[in-house]
Amino acid sequence: IKGLFVSRLQPRTNSKSIEDLVYIETGRKTHVKRLISNYSSYASFVIQCNQHIASELLKEDIWPKGSLIKFYEE
Repeated sequence: IKGLFVSRLQPRTNSKSIEDLVYIETGRKTHVKRLISNYSSYASFVIQCNQHIASELLKEDIWPKGSLIKFYEE
């Protein structure tokens, strides 16, 4: 796993807030990169993490309703 793709978050969401959420949920620090989007109505990110962290973060209940999260490979 190279990471997770998270999208459809509020446009004001920043990388730090995602890193904080990941730390709260997993107890692990990760690197989060905001992706450039063609749309200003939502924000998208890549969370660099291993398989164990990814499986914890795939739980829908930790993300805002309507979020999209899936495996990410460049």
